[in-house]
Amino acid sequence: AALQPFLGTDALSLPQDIGPAIDLTLTASSTPSAGDPAGAIPPTDLTLDVTSEKLNGRGAFRLEADRVSTTGEGLTLTLAQVGSVLERTGALGETVRLNKPGWLRLTLAGLDLPLDADGAPVPEKATGDAELRIAGVVVAANNEAASFDNLVAALALTPDAAPVLTL
Repeated sequence: AALQPFLGTDALSLPQDIGPAIDLTLTASSTPSAGDPAGAIPPTDLTLDVTSEKLNGRGAFRLEADRVSTTGEGLTLTLAQVGSVLERTGALGETVRLNKPGWLRLTLAGLDLPLDADGAPVPEKATGDAELRIAGVVVAANNEAASFDNLVAALALTPDAAPVLTL
């Protein structure tokens, strides 16, 4: 609840949608080399762990002077009971009721995001793949049920090209 004011919106209720507590752990490790300029931050490996009642995940990244990239399996975040969030926020509409809350998973892999000389991202040069998957959500309206058991949206980034979205 202490983080709720930082969201800037009431659409997501942290205690209800994420859990009453969240543990965020960010671990950084680097090994400076003799060739690094004085005062420069050496390439740094970052690991993010997220643990809560309904949101869990892990991410591995590498931060360098000229880029940010995912490493290993990249980033995966899973939100349990995503249907409950959709229902509470009104996204399902007034006549639709939730039968099973399901889950949502976001993955980001193969990201390579170049940075300019000032350290600002250069998104038009980025590469990577993102996937948003919703499964196990069952809703009903007018005595008819609909199941979202494997709804997938995939986004592919290629330098100097429009992102490609596949549903």
